[in-house]
Amino acid sequence: MATTIIATSDQHADSAPPAVQTAQLEFFRSLIDRTDVRRVVSVGDLWSMTLDSSLDTLINNPHCARVRDVLRQLSETRPVILVDGNHDPYSTMPPAELKRFTDWMAAPNIVYPGPGYNKQVAGLPTVYYMHGMQFDPSSDMWKALTGRLRDLVGAERAEAIAKWVVGIWLKRKSGPTPRMVRDHDPDAYAQLVAYMHEQEWKWTLDKLNAYEVCVMGHTHFDECRHKELSNKTYVNCGAFDGFGNTYVEITGDGARLAEWQ
Repeated sequence: MATTIIATSDQHADSAPPAVQTAQLEFFRSLIDRTDVRRVVSVGDLWSMTLDSSLDTLINNPHCARVRDVLRQLSETRPVILVDGNHDPYSTMPPAELKRFTDWMAAPNIVYPGPGYNKQVAGLPTVYYMHGMQFDPSSDMWKALTGRLRDLVGAERAEAIAKWVVGIWLKRKSGPTPRMVRDHDPDAYAQLVAYMHEQEWKWTLDKLNAYEVCVMGHTHFDECRHKELSNKTYVNCGAFDGFGNTYVEITGDGARLAEWQ
């Protein structure tokens, strides 16, 4: 029987529009009956909880609860791995906040490996999974600003202030989303994405990197590059937030991008 690993990224489930929520649930539910899928890996930003959202928003969001329930069911028959993203950095969350989250998840078979994951599966290429915010020069700045706000005024007020500030910048009444940022200045966003893809590709090709496949996310743009002679593949899951509904399938033949219809 074929063996497949599914990698996905950037659902931002607690801020996803209603139509996207339906597609997200259908996608995760479809994996339950796929006997070839031996492992499901989120490479980050399944939620938006620690930057432009909050843990309280996530816990009180009915769609997030439904996503959690499907992940629980998936984890009963195969490993489900949640790698740190910049919006859901499980390994660096304050202990009390992380406990609230894991108590809400109540899924002992879901694994939180931190910023990277590399456990191999027999018959498949060697793979390293990471979110990719490490290659984003703007990530640390935004994290520092929102972190300071949370320290000063608390998580709920910090969330409101962040949405208000970015909403003014975008000249919109609603809170910020990746789609709004792209629509506001698509050229600048495209330049940043191109830069990050180049840095991620260089990291993949580094001679010190022993992995055949490197899977990332963060940019919200799917990408797949393969260097035949060194048998190296860099693949970016893209996003599953409505801007794109892409994910990655890894089999014995390598990694490929797929799109949920």
